[in-house]
Amino acid sequence: MKKFLLVIVIPVLMLAAPRALHLTFHRGCGAEMDYICENLGIDLDTWYLLDQKPAFLDGVSKPSQNYLMDHARAERIFLRHKETFEKYDLIITSDIAPLSRIFLQNNWEKPLIVWVCNRFDMNVSGSSFFFPDEEYLALFEQAKHLDHVQMIGYCKYEAVHAKSHRGITSIEKTIEPTGNGRNLDEYKSVPKKIDKKNTFFLRKYKNERKFSLHQKLKAIGIHSYIGPYAGSPDLKDFKGMIHIPLVMGNFHLWENLKEGVIHFIPTKRFYKGLYSQKEIEFWDWTNAKSRNAHISTDEIFENCDWYDSRLAPLFVFFDSLEELQELTQQTDYQTKKALIKEFHKKHTKESLDSWKEVFAKALS
Repeated sequence: MKKFLLVIVIPVLMLAAPRALHLTFHRGCGAEMDYICENLGIDLDTWYLLDQKPAFLDGVSKPSQNYLMDHARAERIFLRHKETFEKYDLIITSDIAPLSRIFLQNNWEKPLIVWVCNRFDMNVSGSSFFFPDEEYLALFEQAKHLDHVQMIGYCKYEAVHAKSHRGITSIEKTIEPTGNGRNLDEYKSVPKKIDKKNTFFLRKYKNERKFSLHQKLKAIGIHSYIGPYAGSPDLKDFKGMIHIPLVMGNFHLWENLKEGVIHFIPTKRFYKGLYSQKEIEFWDWTNAKSRNAHISTDEIFENCDWYDSRLAPLFVFFDSLEELQELTQQTDYQTKKALIKEFHKKHTKESLDSWKEVFAKALS
């Protein structure tokens, strides 16, 4: 694997590589940051918090409070682990942004990098605690005035959501995943009896199930498989993947692009039609509607990965199932796969360059 080593001007006394601690609930985030830091010369330790008992962080929390991050819990966590935190040159949080509260509210002065991956105000606490509370919102907005803090979205919609829903403008940069880190070989593979080269892969996501996509494809003569698979490397030999997007950004997309997987997805017009007829769902739209956000569906499309103009040449868009049937027969698969892999190679370098700037600023 080719390495892109980071050159940072560091104090003379810092003889070893810079040390970073990464807090996350998401293995995709952890694997991605492992890849980034390995290529940029950062010595990284990661706390996969779902591997720990909830009480690990603060000593008292129960499983139902795993994601809860009110003022009191953030303070308990900080005091419990302060000496450990201080051993590192910088802290990284990813997946759910409330992890950053541990540091933002407790006057942490060393570099803090917050990679926002699931809407900064996402409430997954599973409790009656009102989140986000006013203090959290204020801390998040004030972070833009702190030189040692950098807020980064993992897709463009993170910044749009923060501004449109909460008036928060501190997410000033977007760095999408490269998809190079995760290895899911421990998962059950696609059965050997599946003829991948003549079959399309479907994920077991809500939209594929709600729309009964597997059955509809069968009715028009398109062979598809929906079932276990051992990560993106297990998909590379499929004819392609037919997908109805559910969320704005997705680690699996970037992992699939690495393997040259061709995605067939609905056009904006077809997608809107299916959504208006309640044949599919879009979690982010439902979430936005419930908060009475003033954001158009066109703006949502413009800022999510699946309809990003940069990625459009990589996808095959279908405006109906009938057109999908034609496109599965007409697509130049070899040329499209080559285009995808070339794009991903360029994207990886650009992402590494962006992270290089982030770490250089943090450690300067």
